[in-house]
Amino acid sequence: MRAGRRCAVAAALLMCSLAPLGSGGGAAAGLSPEEDFHARNQRAIEHLQRGNALSVQGMHREAVEEWERAAAYRPDSNVPWNNMANSLTALKEPEAALRAARKAYDIHVDHMSATTLANNLRAKAQGSKLEAGELYEETERVLRAGMDVVRHSGERNEHPFWTL
Repeated sequence: MRAGRRCAVAAALLMCSLAPLGSGGGAAAGLSPEEDFHARNQRAIEHLQRGNALSVQGMHREAVEEWERAAAYRPDSNVPWNNMANSLTALKEPEAALRAARKAYDIHVDHMSATTLANNLRAKAQGSKLEAGELYEETERVLRAGMDVVRHSGERNEHPFWTL
């Protein structure tokens, strides 16, 4: 998949896969809640796409910063957090990657977030004899939850950066 297509897919996931933010305040002066949502969503997509482009170039630290900005505009989206988890893994920061993966999964369980969290849990379990049993059990629960989403809803959002 070409980088431009990857960005378009990720932007579509961010924009379409989740319910809109509530109208709980924060609207810019003179904007209706709907206009405010669309403005915030557009800003989130811009940061998401910049992060995606940086990640493809191997600039993971800068990508994480862009995805943090995207998450600030769309706190209801798991996509920036999932991307952060993958780049933090590439940066060899397993604890930060696991926190980001958990955040993505907590926001919205889907194929993407379940797989990323399960991969991070498995990696931690492989490095920890003390916690391995618990971590593998949690990994199995997470993967089953992700499969249930796919099975019952047909939702299967492939993440465009599986190969980080």
